[in-house]
Amino acid sequence: MEGKDFKALRESMGITKKWIAKRMNVSVETINRWESGHANVFATAVDMLQSLDDYFEKLANQLVETTRQLGPDVRINNLLCYNSDNEFWRYHPDAKPLPSTAHNSVMKRTQAKLGADGYVVNLVKMDRDRYFSWLNGRKDTAVLRQNWADLQIADNSLSEVDIRQEERDDDFSEKAGFAMTAEKFRAFRNSVGLSAEELSALLAVEPDQVKLWESGDNTLIPEKAVKTLFDIEHVQAEMLDEIRAFAIKMTDAKVQMDMVRLPRFLSKEDLWEFYAEFYPLPVSVYEVGLKQVEQALLELNILPAIYVFDSDTYKKWLGTQKDSMEMRIKWGNLQVANAPDGPVN
Repeated sequence: MEGKDFKALRESMGITKKWIAKRMNVSVETINRWESGHANVFATAVDMLQSLDDYFEKLANQLVETTRQLGPDVRINNLLCYNSDNEFWRYHPDAKPLPSTAHNSVMKRTQAKLGADGYVVNLVKMDRDRYFSWLNGRKDTAVLRQNWADLQIADNSLSEVDIRQEERDDDFSEKAGFAMTAEKFRAFRNSVGLSAEELSALLAVEPDQVKLWESGDNTLIPEKAVKTLFDIEHVQAEMLDEIRAFAIKMTDAKVQMDMVRLPRFLSKEDLWEFYAEFYPLPVSVYEVGLKQVEQALLELNILPAIYVFDSDTYKKWLGTQKDSMEMRIKWGNLQVANAPDGPVN
């Protein structure tokens, strides 16, 4: 396969050079040389891409057949696409490590096949906040995601979905889908609860460097900085999902839960000991996640309350039992809400 054909197939499948390079154990520069015609494409890379293409075709054909089986009266079909890998993997963990753009390419392929058969097919973007609000405490399922997608078409349909994740290896901040202005970067940093100084410490750069990125003078914001913020957002979302799932489980089990007490950590050492996924983040990042949890619990008609976490007292109470999020909540429900500033607002 010639390099230009390899590139065309790769991009049509929503696969990046970086993704291919990682699995072929080569550099991105090697992929660039293949696709520019300066080196022969590895046969193993061609085989991998063609095998994936066959798999994607099989998936698309299965979706087409499933739609046809719904009967001749169903002529509109809405297909759900995802905005990020983490979001895609949250709902389709078995698909990892395939990127969300690969899934979106399968949806695009399915759209074309069904369109040729006379179906009106719309591609709908997942909006996590709107979806969970619509769920209203129900357990997420593939059927409910499809039902939600069906309702979104009036205001969230896409005539086109960009299935090609633009390459971000040479000039990350200027690439479509990952571009981030200084203003958006600063707002993103603030939204996850990080100061410029805290971010600079995480990235091992001078504080003035972060301020330069946010100055708006067209200074390139490096990929590592943007990915760090996305990773932090993911940690917060994981905590939210875990506690929400616990609350829904208790509700489904008919356990009376008028209030849930959530721990406030006064030191980062305590936070890291009991929420290792927050290491090496500051407590302020956890506090932002805590506010998100509070809002989610209120939507479930459960009143959240905050208590100051005392690790020594908790460990004595825990004894030989295994620490877990559920145990921390259980212990918290036994405590008097004594946060110095009251519940997080």
